[in-house]
Amino acid sequence: MSGGASEGSGTVAAGWRVTSASVMGSMHVREHLPNQDRVLTWSDDDGARAVMAVADGHGHSTHFRSDVGAELAAEAAVDALRALVTRGRVDAVTDAVLAEVAGRVVRAWRSGVQEHVEANPFPRDRGVRDPMLPYGATLLAVAAAGRPTGRLLFLQIGDGDTVAVRASGEAFRPLAEDPSLDGVHTASLCQPDPLRSFRYAVVEPDDDPVVLAYCCTDGFGRARVDDDWWARTGVELLGFARDRGLSWIARQLPEWLEEPARIGGDDTTLSLLAHGSLGPSDAGDEQPDGDAVPPTVPIPYDESPATVETVDRAEQAEQAEQAEQAVEPPPTVERPKVQP
Repeated sequence: MSGGASEGSGTVAAGWRVTSASVMGSMHVREHLPNQDRVLTWSDDDGARAVMAVADGHGHSTHFRSDVGAELAAEAAVDALRALVTRGRVDAVTDAVLAEVAGRVVRAWRSGVQEHVEANPFPRDRGVRDPMLPYGATLLAVAAAGRPTGRLLFLQIGDGDTVAVRASGEAFRPLAEDPSLDGVHTASLCQPDPLRSFRYAVVEPDDDPVVLAYCCTDGFGRARVDDDWWARTGVELLGFARDRGLSWIARQLPEWLEEPARIGGDDTTLSLLAHGSLGPSDAGDEQPDGDAVPPTVPIPYDESPATVETVDRAEQAEQAEQAEQAVEPPPTVERPKVQP
């Protein structure tokens, strides 16, 4: 896919620009598990349109192919939103149109899962009843189209954070909160009726337009205890974009994600979309890095109690014992993510 990026990359454009990075969590390193996050971005040559998608495969053993599910989800979202912003009238997009886009994403994801299962049958001892469950993943996606700033389109299912920042520095969450999220359960593409759990938003350009947006998996936010971490991160990213440029942020981003991934234990991914009018141009962007000040100062999060029937308690107890034996860094028990 032209302009695609996964695992730390930047796309240069005169208008909207995108960059992303993903770091494997320390618990996944210790357990020899794959990175279950996936990120994919796209922008056209002149930056008039850009898309980014972040997917987070569930960590519970029920979802043992969630890394594949996350990859399929990110691809389906970028394909659907790219088609929307390049072929349709973006100024006519409504929540109802985004609901149709979500439907295309779900159909493409389920089709991809079925093809993967046919090529890679489940082992008999797995006892899989619903072929979608092993591929469970959440999804966050953003598309921007138009100049000088244009409209931004948002859609999401499940946990993770989507944040937008206006030119004035006001950070806000464009999507409504999902009351079903409790830190243990999450809405998922693998549930029987995923379209009921999608959230949508369209942000119109105005006198104080959105010039930056980011999506991150819950591995990033759970390493924080300050309630306004998401707003502070957005404001600081805006400051960095203006002072240093997006290319500088792209170089620092993998390092910024290492600490929450190490301390929190979960895979940690962040994708950023920013307007090219922010900060220095690429030509003037090659200034000395100095001491990069990360936009977060992660600290360990609390362990969540094993109170959900779908949690594998034996697996969780084993993880807790391993966490107690570790000395540096002090790990925490990963909260398994299972669809309700």
